[in-house]
Amino acid sequence: MKSPLLNELINILFNYYNQLIRLLLIIAISVFYISETQATDYYFSSSTGDDNRSAVQAQNSSTPWRSIEKLNSFASQLRAGDRILFKSGDIFYGSILISRGGNSGNPISYTSYGVGAKPVITSLVKVTNWASKGNGTYEALLSNMDGGKVQIVTINNQLREVGRYPNAGSKNEGYLTISSVNNSLSIQGENMPANFVGGDIVIRKNNWITDRHEISYNAGNTISFLSNPETGYSPQAGFGYFIQNHINTLDQFGEWAYSKSNKRIYGYFGGQDPNFLNVEVATREYLIKTNKYIQNLTFNNLNLRGANADIFNIQNSANVQILNCDLVFAGQNAIYSHTTPDLTVKGNSINYSLSGGLFFQFTTQRAIIEDNTINNTMPFQGMSNSSDLKGVGIYIAGNADNSSIARNKIINTGFNGIHFGGNYTVIKNNLIDNFCLHKHDGAGIYTNSDGITWGNNLGREVIGNIVLRGVGAVEGTTMKDNLAEGIYMDDNTDGVKILGNTISEISGKGLYLHNAKNIVVQNNTFYKMPIQLHSGDDLTGGSVRNINVTGNHFSKIFAEEIPYSISS
Repeated sequence: MKSPLLNELINILFNYYNQLIRLLLIIAISVFYISETQATDYYFSSSTGDDNRSAVQAQNSSTPWRSIEKLNSFASQLRAGDRILFKSGDIFYGSILISRGGNSGNPISYTSYGVGAKPVITSLVKVTNWASKGNGTYEALLSNMDGGKVQIVTINNQLREVGRYPNAGSKNEGYLTISSVNNSLSIQGENMPANFVGGDIVIRKNNWITDRHEISYNAGNTISFLSNPETGYSPQAGFGYFIQNHINTLDQFGEWAYSKSNKRIYGYFGGQDPNFLNVEVATREYLIKTNKYIQNLTFNNLNLRGANADIFNIQNSANVQILNCDLVFAGQNAIYSHTTPDLTVKGNSINYSLSGGLFFQFTTQRAIIEDNTINNTMPFQGMSNSSDLKGVGIYIAGNADNSSIARNKIINTGFNGIHFGGNYTVIKNNLIDNFCLHKHDGAGIYTNSDGITWGNNLGREVIGNIVLRGVGAVEGTTMKDNLAEGIYMDDNTDGVKILGNTISEISGKGLYLHNAKNIVVQNNTFYKMPIQLHSGDDLTGGSVRNINVTGNHFSKIFAEEIPYSISS
């Protein structure tokens, strides 16, 4: 039988043991938490860096790493709160592959350090091995390519259009005319002056579709071509086409073509030797690409230049911020995203995107697109992607609920300035100037139902925007009248307030309500256009219903101007 004193001693020791275990657990958890949340800075400099340095050394700005290759090899070891810092004024070559994200409120950041110009991340490389083929044409081997496609070529930092026949700016804006259609992959047109097999035919298939196909046969006035999985549209007699991306199209300085079969680029330089020019070619599809399911990233104060597809390609991720960056020379889109809610794009300068500025496809709820300048989207007729929604400055899909597009400047756009969708989306205080340059039946600000009958119809507002100079492009179509609208509520649009906008110098209609319902139009100003406000319905959608038009300011500058019209 144990004595009371022994029992008390055992109880005391047992309590001390329990307290010790608790203390050790608290210490272990604390150490784990600190190790997981302790943020680390990693420095990169292409001018003073060395990839042989240790990770500890790279945490000091005086002993940075050098390359994007090193960053990609280390990326899986990054933790929440870490920062990747690129030295200001330096140029870094390659594509950043994002494999880790941060935590809520504690993102992994990619930004700059030091004083000077924003650090440049690029895939542009100088072509130095040009050989003459005679008559002003040169060729060079491109061995460091991915994706099998070239979209971006610059000469002395000026973007150059791919070679084409007929040249842009010639008769009918360079479009030949389809006389008849043999089938969906063969047309009769005008006699061809050369063999263009392996090049592209660019076909304007309707007012808003310009498709690209690889030519498989041409002789006389017959051209046959391969199918393009991007598009389901077929050619139509009376519409236009031209040829591009073939050595036999090259006849103007700076025109070029790329042969994916032999990885050679061809250029026309007249009497100049391109080996003494700064000719650069993009060699990577993307500059920044995320793996799936990456969250909590920030990109700030970077200069990203030259990708044959997208500068940013973000898919199946969330909570990404792109702030105060320069995005220049995108072969497709400056930023492409799908299934990425809570994507913020603020304060960026975006210039020369060949297919789209910002293209947010599918499930991009709560997108914030504010205070950006987007210039020269789809600057060329034939270099965008095929099918619908190409040549748009800002596109967010029909399920992009609760999104904000505000205070952006969108200037010189091939098709629509802004194409938006989503419940409770607000389009506010944007400037859209000079749009529908290469397509029409579009608008400065455009929406439709996007095929969504169960949503995309609540709480949407278009407020305080300035929409100027809708041009329209009839060349290559059977139309005679330009169809660039200021603000366009297209098929089955539902539930939009259009308040306090200024619309001026539009070739079509200032505000077009087409098969739309439940629309409020108040306190807008219309100036100098053929038809200022038109509402109408046809067989492509439902009837116009419940339109409230009050307090708007109309003008009559020339005799044929119509302030308000209705058709059914």
